[in-house]
Amino acid sequence: MDRFYHLCLQGNVTEAMEYLTVIHPKTEEMTRIEECMKNRFLTSEYQLEQSFGDSWIDQIIFYYHQYLRTVLLNPLKKDEAEETLKQNLGHVLKE
Repeated sequence: MDRFYHLCLQGNVTEAMEYLTVIHPKTEEMTRIEECMKNRFLTSEYQLEQSFGDSWIDQIIFYYHQYLRTVLLNPLKKDEAEETLKQNLGHVLKE
């Protein structure tokens, strides 16, 4: 698991997940981490894990999560992700 955490800390979630999927047998903790990472990074139906009771704040947090997911899955898309984040935040702040 050291290699997995090392890859995550380097911001390379895609490679970390590829590494984790080939480990067999897995401990319960490994399986739990793998499911958590899939739900957080590899699903197109991502939603915030909790609401903060204010839709404006929830929307801003969602846009930052979207940015982080993009960058952590594909560091080469950082500039594009930053531009999307700026646009999305701009729309929310105008409201």
